[in-house]
Amino acid sequence: MVFRSIFYSPAVLPLVAVGIVWAWIYNPMFGVINNFLRIMGLHALARPWLGDPRIALYSVILTAIWQGTGFPMLLFLAGLQGIPKELYEAAEIDGAGSLQSFFYITLPSLRETFVVVVSLLIVNSLRVFDLVYAMTWGGPGKATQVLGTWMYFNTFVYHRAGFGSSIAWIMTAISLIIVYPYVRIMSRR
Repeated sequence: MVFRSIFYSPAVLPLVAVGIVWAWIYNPMFGVINNFLRIMGLHALARPWLGDPRIALYSVILTAIWQGTGFPMLLFLAGLQGIPKELYEAAEIDGAGSLQSFFYITLPSLRETFVVVVSLLIVNSLRVFDLVYAMTWGGPGKATQVLGTWMYFNTFVYHRAGFGSSIAWIMTAISLIIVYPYVRIMSRR
């Protein structure tokens, strides 16, 4: 129960708060990561994590993974608890090992869970805005620019509402293309 709480707790935090806290963690002067590296004597590895265009996007992605792991974990846990124990007992009686049980019982039983998780992750990755906006504002340069921030800047900063609206429609179309197979699969069952 404690581990479930630890892994799920980042999922309930507001993304702007997560972005601000992780921007502090990545801070090149007083951030936790660089201070830890300096304490360990690894001064050469300390860097401006959000200021280097080569690694800024990876730093934001790492933060998004940390924040977004809890909900899929919860879905997989529910899927695992829904698998009847009798299937594993029958496989054990038939002489199947744990690896065979995993590939022939667990994975096929979690097929729908995989479809739900993958669909949600793809749609959520398309609509990411607040984390990138809070951490980097799409910078340095345009290294962390995503569709959501690009739409925002074009609409509200550059005053090109038509272009921003086009980006929003493209994001919607991509999301619908991704979600449609999920809805079809789930409605058949």
